[in-house]
Amino acid sequence: MNPPAPAGSFGRVGNELQHQNPWLFQIVLHHLKRNWNPQGWQQEMQPTERANIIIQIVTSLRLVRTDVEQTQAILIATEFERSTYKKSQNRVGWMFFSSLFFSLIPMCLLPLCSPQDEYR
Repeated sequence: MNPPAPAGSFGRVGNELQHQNPWLFQIVLHHLKRNWNPQGWQQEMQPTERANIIIQIVTSLRLVRTDVEQTQAILIATEFERSTYKKSQNRVGWMFFSSLFFSLIPMCLLPLCSPQDEYR
């Protein structure tokens, strides 16, 4: 069982998503554990916390862009989370930058659009 998420984290929502789609959560978690090498502040975190954020991003992305396949959404979400994880100075920074995705989804998806989509 996962330890309780710290106050102010994405734990509750992530845990709900984990139970809604355990297969997807296990795939993401397996990938994270396979490449797990935390440094500094990152040692405070568990792979499940990161997996929960990735699942949230995947879910949000697919709600906004129904044409994005689940596999592609997982790759986008994983890459975005990995980037914020590596660039953040601390856990609060990681949480802040990870949460930015939800307000930046349209901008993050611009490369997925064709030039014709821009004018529709």
